Formats: sequence, structure tokens, C-alpha cells
Amino acid sequence: MTASPADISSATLWQDLTHVLAPASPGWAHPGMAYDDGTFLTTDALEPRVIAFDPTGTALWSVAVPAREVHGIAVDGDTLWLADPGNKQCRGDDGTYTTHAAGDGGQVLAIGRDGHVRTRIRRPDLPIYGEKVFRPTSVVAADDIWVADGYGADLVHRYSRSGTLLGTIGLGDVDLDNPHSIAWDERRAGRLLIADRGHSRILALDPRSADVVAVIGQGEVDRPSGMTVWRDHLVVADLHGRVLVFDAQDRLVAILGGSDSAALDREGWPNAVRGGVTVRPDLSPGAFNAPHDVAVSPDGTLVVCEWMVGGRLTALDLRALLATPANPATITPEREPGQ
Repeated sequence: MTASPADISSATLWQDLTHVLAPASPGWAHPGMAYDDGTFLTTDALEPRVIAFDPTGTALWSVAVPAREVHGIAVDGDTLWLADPGNKQCRGDDGTYTTHAAGDGGQVLAIGRDGHVRTRIRRPDLPIYGEKVFRPTSVVAADDIWVADGYGADLVHRYSRSGTLLGTIGLGDVDLDNPHSIAWDERRAGRLLIADRGHSRILALDPRSADVVAVIGQGEVDRPSGMTVWRDHLVVADLHGRVLVFDAQDRLVAILGGSDSAALDREGWPNAVRGGVTVRPDLSPGAFNAPHDVAVSPDGTLVVCEWMVGGRLTALDLRALLATPANPATITPEREPGQ
């Protein structure tokens, strides 16, 4: 079932939290997101900093980290795992943005809330990295640590918590093109979900065998960039102006923010160009520009971060949106731990 696009322009369902990010910053936001025990985590648009804020948009704490870019965040108890692709769009004095890249590629960091590095994962010792650069974009802390090399060799790696490489997906077994985001799906005895952005699909894999057990969103997602599981639903940030929600049977049940073709065709998208200079675009409530990642609290507060100069954070009431007549999705009761 494909639902009609939900109306997200209502002030009761849409809340702009961008003040957490200082949107006047010239930094080009390229953020990850996570939810952790009452707080949302994201990253600063300019500096490599993890920022924690509550659902009302009150900043709680922040910590600087030794990274070029915090592109992906995963919570693992009192540890945060961060995917740093090793490159960052930086603004020059003339207003142009160029890519500043670390010569040795990216890294994955495990840090405490004080910013202290506990584990660092660098380029895997595999032949393919004789030609490719390691540029990780997403990380998941589940049974082991899973890392998507979305901007480098188009692979997904499995590590122990000490950083030992245990296996790799994408070396001839599964065809991946920009595996931009990964997520752990506990709804079905643990599936690994891969947002295979270059192929406009989401793959569900058996983590033991690396077999593809389902293809989600084929013909429905365009550029899946971030995702999270909330109760029985999979919530996906589609870079081309939408957030999509799939049910427990992998059926599309809600589209939040219809794709704006005019925005996608705008010069300089996801930004704008004025007088030959790249600038933050004009934004409207009720419409997404470039959703990059999502996080959801247990009560259904959905926060969407966007990819653009200054960034944008939007809070939506996912539970209310899924209960609208246009989207009669079934909301399951919150389950107790272990169910």
C-alpha cells in the first residue's frame, strides 16, 4: 500500500529546532543523527562536534572530537561510535566551497561523552584499498560493530568492539553502490539494513550469511541517505526532499514532504547560488530540502537533519502523522524491553 503524502505543514506537527545548530554558520552541514535516552545527538555544521539536545530543542551538552566530519553516529551504552569520512566541504574567503580531505582517508571513532577516544578504526587491510580510499559514512553498534564505507570502496565491514575486522560485504557477494547508511533491524531476529543509495533501494541482509533476504523501497525511494527503526516501522530520509515510512511488512505507508522538483532543479542544490556565491537556500516549513538522517524517540518524536549550508533540524510528531486519515497505518503499542 502506498499512502498519500501526509500533511506536515501543520504547526502542531512541525517544529523548527535549527537554533541548536547556529544556522547562520557558514559550515556546510553533512550530519548524522541518533537518539539516546531522552536526548537527540547530531553534529555541528562547521566544527567536528557532537551536540546533544532534548525534544524541545534545548541544547544539553556538546563535545569536540578529533575528526574531519561527524557523518554517522551510533549509541553503544556509554560509548558513541562516529563515522568520519575524512573530508569536509569548507568555505573559502571568496565564498566558494571546496573539499578538504585527509590524505589517509577516514576513520571510525569510539568515544566517551567526554570526547576521549576509546577505539579508532582506520582503513582495512584489504587489496581493494590499494586503489580505493576508506571513507566511512555510517556505523551501527549491534552484535558487533558494522561500518558502511559509503564514500570509498562501496563496502560494509564487520568489526569486533576492539576494532578487529571480522568480515566484509560487497566483495562480489552483494552489489553495492554508495551504501550511505546502515541500521540494525531488531524486528525480525536482527537484519542488517543497507541504504544502497546509488541503486535507489534498501537491502535487508541476514548478518550471519550476508544473504539478501528482502529489497525494500525499490521504485519508491530515490536517494535513501539515513534510516532508523521505530517500533514496527522503518523511517528513511530520502535526500530528494522526503521522509518515507515503511511498516513491518516493508510496505510504504507514509510519505512526509512530497518531492519538490523545483528545489532539486535549483542552481546549487542543496544550497542556492546568489551573485555567483553558494549560500543557504530559502526554506519553508512543511517542505524538506535535503533530508540526510533521522532519529526517533520512543514516543514518536521524529527529528530530521538536512544537508546544506547551516543545516536544518525539524521535529515532527510521527505518531500523529501516521494516525491521520491519509495514512491509516497501525501503530503498535510500545513493547517492553526484550519483547
